[in-house]
Amino acid sequence: SGTRKYFLSEYGSLVQEQDVTARGHTEIVFPYSVRAIEYSRWLRAVKPSSIATDSEVHDLKYADEKLLSSEATAGNAAAQWVLYKRSESRGVYDFRWLCKAADQGYYRARWVLGYLHNNGLHGVRKDLVLSSMWYGLVESDGYDPAGVENIRKQLTPEQLIESRHLYENWKPGQCERELLRKESNHSEILQ
Repeated sequence: SGTRKYFLSEYGSLVQEQDVTARGHTEIVFPYSVRAIEYSRWLRAVKPSSIATDSEVHDLKYADEKLLSSEATAGNAAAQWVLYKRSESRGVYDFRWLCKAADQGYYRARWVLGYLHNNGLHGVRKDLVLSSMWYGLVESDGYDPAGVENIRKQLTPEQLIESRHLYENWKPGQCERELLRKESNHSEILQ
């Protein structure tokens, strides 16, 4: 089930807010429950009788990006998520926005961090302890990340304790220390 709302941004672009809730089973066995709020933005259309020049299109994109960036800088987790997804679509992976969204408690950003550490993708080192920690934060937000129990089964008892310790002592900024500074020792992350 879900709802969609449409509104105009300050610069005339159309914004869609889609709030979706879903429950079901993956592969018939794993239950899941998901609630997502996603935003889509379209540039302002030009009048049919005129043709937009390249500079006009660039100006609209720049204004739109500037507005989105200011929303993200002000602490809007959804805007931070959108900027990360835009960077991802260009193959750049600007983890700064992903980390900011995760710090704001955006469950999708936290899930992606768990997934990246679980699989060692896009320059993020494979680390099941950190993956378990990020998925634990997703669980604490009321979501059930599929496959988290399989990850935890691969951990030794010491690694499970370490993952729980990281989860219990998690603070905003940990993601940036881990991904942007490429620290390799978990104990350094807690400091």
